[in-house]
Amino acid sequence: MTAYILRRLIQLPLILLVIYTVTFALISMHGGNPFVGDKTPAENKKLIAERYGVIIRSPEELKDQTFAQRWADNGRMYWGFLSRLVVHGDLGLSSQFEDMTVSEIIGHALPRSLLLGAFALCLSVLVGCTLGILAGVYSHGPIDYLVTVYALIGISLPLFVIGAVLLWMFAFAWPLFPVGGWGSPSQLVLPGVALSLPFTAYIGRLMRAGMLDVLSQDHIRTARAKGLPGSQVVLKHAFKQAFLPVMSFLGPATASILTGSFVVEQIFDVPGIGRAFVDSVTSKDYALILGTVLIYSTLLIVANLIVDLAYHWLDPRIHLEGQP
Repeated sequence: MTAYILRRLIQLPLILLVIYTVTFALISMHGGNPFVGDKTPAENKKLIAERYGVIIRSPEELKDQTFAQRWADNGRMYWGFLSRLVVHGDLGLSSQFEDMTVSEIIGHALPRSLLLGAFALCLSVLVGCTLGILAGVYSHGPIDYLVTVYALIGISLPLFVIGAVLLWMFAFAWPLFPVGGWGSPSQLVLPGVALSLPFTAYIGRLMRAGMLDVLSQDHIRTARAKGLPGSQVVLKHAFKQAFLPVMSFLGPATASILTGSFVVEQIFDVPGIGRAFVDSVTSKDYALILGTVLIYSTLLIVANLIVDLAYHWLDPRIHLEGQP
């Protein structure tokens, strides 16, 4: 297993390099110098020129620029930014905030998104697994139908509708929670519930399907024939195998939910990384776009590695790649 983990960790920087290259290429297609937008403060432009060796050109010069000149300018920026990132861990300068680097912005925003995401993830797993187990055990009954309807609604409704409905119900009609903001536990509830609902629906459906499959297997029939209590059969013998499809889903879901939903953070005014990414797109803050993409990609890769290891732990019959 150690060799498998080391091999995956060695692949991590190579994957991030490909993601960085593709993201940089997409940004470069916009024209001009990447990370040097119209709103970039003059002081930041000077620092960018010094750090990355890029030539800051005027709009008139950019219009008359040939393809070779643009390729050369972007190449200098590409390698300059990459070398600073690898050697110094520098994600560049923001064009939105004159006195803050991208690392500082992400450092302030990411912990809020992680806290919101962790709350929503725990809620999703707890509620989704409970609903899925109940639907699987009492299949084709009222509970099963209610869970199926809930899952259909949770998957079908977009987050901005879910968020608006929760705001209307629990912040205006029944003012139990604040409308938005950040700083108190009560401000975590509504965005956390809104963020968790789609994931709860997916987990509930996967858990139901897993339970139906496992409960029909021979070893479950044998456990029941020995007179074991139904709760022990379900929770001790069936749950681990039924949880495997959910575990596969939790890899990308964990990375997505922990980095925060762009929509939820905008609706509930949560100053997290999702909101920072939306602001960076609207203001053409290219350095912040790239930094957010790299952070998200790293979380996604690490989450998938953890899921693969947990998959092997839940079912030792499943061998990791390279294991005999």
